Amino acid sequence: MPDQPVVGVSWYEAVAFCLWLSSTTGESIMLPTDPQWQYAAQGDDGRAYPWGDAWDCGRCRNSVAPCESDAASIVTAYEGKGDSPFGVVDMAGNVWEWTVTDYDSNSGDPHAEAKTRILRGGSWDDGKPEIFRCDHRNRFGPNLRSYFNGFRVCRSGGPAG
Repeated sequence: MPDQPVVGVSWYEAVAFCLWLSSTTGESIMLPTDPQWQYAAQGDDGRAYPWGDAWDCGRCRNSVAPCESDAASIVTAYEGKGDSPFGVVDMAGNVWEWTVTDYDSNSGDPHAEAKTRILRGGSWDDGKPEIFRCDHRNRFGPNLRSYFNGFRVCRSGGPAG
């Protein structure tokens, strides 16, 4: 369904999609780096969650009581409720999002070997508020797939290179 988040793809498949999209559009498109992801979620003011400093389970898809969820929601379900300072939706909850960044070295090089890559944001199945904080990091093997994990793309201002 076009309004559902993409899930069940490995980090390699997400990067391959970004490279294909870059070559198709002529734009530079990749997974966000870990710092880019955090900045898009948190902005300049150091807030704990994309919407502010206080946890509110009604602002994102999660399983923190009393907001227990049984699946991901459409990507616009929390629009206007849990948006980041830049108006970005679903930076907390719904599905974990791959970043291009290697967990151990913090390298943002998509061509570098890595045992684990960073995921951000938490998923609909997570039941602890701290998991949804803008500064919380998770890791997962880049060859693994999960219906808790998805991705978003980041477009830079220049042409693909």
